[in-house]
Amino acid sequence: MLEHRTLREILPPKALVLAPMSGITDPPYRLLAREKGVDLAYTEMVSAEGLVRGNNACSRLLEGYLSEGPLIGQLFGSDSAVLAEAASRVQEMGLDGVDINVGCPAAKVVKRGAGAALLRAPMRLREIIKEVRNALHIPLGIKIRSGWDAKSLNCLEIVQLAEDCGVDLVTIHPRLRSQRFEGEADWGLIRMAKEQTGLKVIGNGDVRAPEDAVRMLNETGCDGVMIGRGSWGNPWIFERARGLIHEGLD
Repeated sequence: MLEHRTLREILPPKALVLAPMSGITDPPYRLLAREKGVDLAYTEMVSAEGLVRGNNACSRLLEGYLSEGPLIGQLFGSDSAVLAEAASRVQEMGLDGVDINVGCPAAKVVKRGAGAALLRAPMRLREIIKEVRNALHIPLGIKIRSGWDAKSLNCLEIVQLAEDCGVDLVTIHPRLRSQRFEGEADWGLIRMAKEQTGLKVIGNGDVRAPEDAVRMLNETGCDGVMIGRGSWGNPWIFERARGLIHEGLD
């Protein structure tokens, strides 16, 4: 059996985390980010159905360098049995954790009942998490948004559901699905989630500068900061943020 890192080993205090970004966070991008200070990285979002069907393109998205550090494979789907089988395959490939996407706003994902659509189907999400949890002995996380729209802001309820079902780690992008990437991320929801749960919480959203990473940690008490679009063309954001967080540089 492969030896896997524990959650404590892959998520150090005040961790800097590279977000899963389709078409972007391939192995070379992740390696560059790690050289600049990333503690934990996610793969691009992978179709659970495609992986189970043996789609080579899906399998390649989960590959990394032998020397690569902690890596979580992110899956999307809506069928609990398929997601559990896909998660088991991620584990067999030697990755350090599995993340279920519960936040992607893309229409092509949502119309399949996956991504942010699961925010509107908590009973189905509960079934998915339980079945995936039973298939794994490595850390399990979910990445969520604050809700589907302004009338269904249920982020905190989803966090509680996740904890009840055995999730280890929750990443919160506190925007509604209806906002996509517009407006401001409500970091107050990250703080509220951290205060109510025993799970590890990673904050995400509107971290565009190194100082934003420090501010998110201070304002929310989250266990790590996930940076995505803020790193586009600017991998040095991780290096500078690490300096500010751990060395107190100006």
